[in-house]
Amino acid sequence: MRIGKAISASEIAEYKDLKSLGSYLKARSYALEANIATTKKIENRTLTPIALPNNRRNLQREINALPQSCYLFTTGNYVCYLAEHRSIPLMMHELGRRREEAFRAVGEGTGRPLDLDEYDEYYKHLILWDKQKQRLVGAYRLGFGKDIIEKRGIKGLYSNTLFGYEKPFHDILKQSIELGRSFVVLDYQKEALPLILLIKGLFYSVLNDPGVRYLMGPVSISSWYPKFYRSIMIYYLQRKHSIKSMEENIIPRNPFFPDYLRVNIDDLMGNKMESIEQFDRFMMRLSNNEYRLPTLVKKYLKINSKIIKFNVDPDFNYCVDGLVLLDLTQISKQEIMNLSKDEPNKERVYKRFGIEVN
Repeated sequence: MRIGKAISASEIAEYKDLKSLGSYLKARSYALEANIATTKKIENRTLTPIALPNNRRNLQREINALPQSCYLFTTGNYVCYLAEHRSIPLMMHELGRRREEAFRAVGEGTGRPLDLDEYDEYYKHLILWDKQKQRLVGAYRLGFGKDIIEKRGIKGLYSNTLFGYEKPFHDILKQSIELGRSFVVLDYQKEALPLILLIKGLFYSVLNDPGVRYLMGPVSISSWYPKFYRSIMIYYLQRKHSIKSMEENIIPRNPFFPDYLRVNIDDLMGNKMESIEQFDRFMMRLSNNEYRLPTLVKKYLKINSKIIKFNVDPDFNYCVDGLVLLDLTQISKQEIMNLSKDEPNKERVYKRFGIEVN
């Protein structure tokens, strides 16, 4: 009989005394309770059929009609655009159905035929398009904070439905682009490149807007994760990837309350948080290779994003949204060089992000 994944000799050797080792082994034993199978992964709710697609050729014609100012870059068969809602009515339908499809696959989604709302009408849309297959690959929704706040106030930001913002944080919001509704179409999720290119698209979206210093917005942790695993992820993120000085200025509308079962969380997590990779591997061992950090969360952390507060969103099957904040002045030189390696005019990218190259 085997219960849980064996603890390796090298892991045991990390503990310098029997007392701390004993406390860790006790915590690991109690953590096994989290791996008891649950009867359902999704809340009881009605899911209506996802809307039917438009003709691909019509989508391609709409893409071809976009002005040059919407074009960001091309990598192989992938082309990236930033467009307004009114310019892409057919693509908005495709975005709505593909969003819903992608989010349902991880236990989220609206349950409606299309995931579209009133914010889509005045936010911009970052589109990654496969020109060879004439297919949508992935997308982001981008809200330019200064413009939105001037016209609609703080309430014009989608993230304000999840978090309240105190006045000291308003200046940051005015210098931000709010990110949201990010997804990669299911057929493309086995490839690493689409997500990399969407992140590249975020950086290219600010090339001609020097007033933008921050990227911010919600990133989700699905309710498909048992609450214990959501709890230890948030424990890790709050201690290693938050900004303590900002926490008091962001108030979750529906706060997440952790549940560590009978586990002493400090004994369990004590030396398991030295790096993103270490924590990710530890969570996999703890869950018998069932759970790890969400891919987008890891990607944000690796480009030096912070995740400040957490909110439970009942409109998306009770996923937990972490509020991400990335200071564009804190991105590494290597990251910018990697993202712009195919760029014919690298100097404009380096200049925008303050990169000096000899």
